[in-house]
Amino acid sequence: MADVCHQAGAKIFFHTCGHTREILEGLIEVGIDVVNPQMPTMDAGEYGRIARGRITVFPDLNRQDILLKGTPEDVKIHIIGMYDKLGTASGGLIGYVPIEPQMPMENIQAMLETVSEYER
Repeated sequence: MADVCHQAGAKIFFHTCGHTREILEGLIEVGIDVVNPQMPTMDAGEYGRIARGRITVFPDLNRQDILLKGTPEDVKIHIIGMYDKLGTASGGLIGYVPIEPQMPMENIQAMLETVSEYER
């Protein structure tokens, strides 16, 4: 199915709300282009060592703990860590800022500033 999608010019985006570390090699082998894993359940550094340069990662940031309950500095460290562990100089990471109604405004501001500064 991946070959048919790729022949038609499509990219395959795989979303999961689970722990995908054990199946990451398989996802790469079958031709998944983008994986959207639940990163707070896994070691981002280990995930990045496997994924880097082989599959694009669209990580789910830790919005149940760090983004919601952490300090603005915690938020900044978390986002930079995701970029550093999962991205490459030529891409490999889709960064986004999930905003939830319960998030403190200071954390939302820290997310937006960190992404803006990091991508320059």
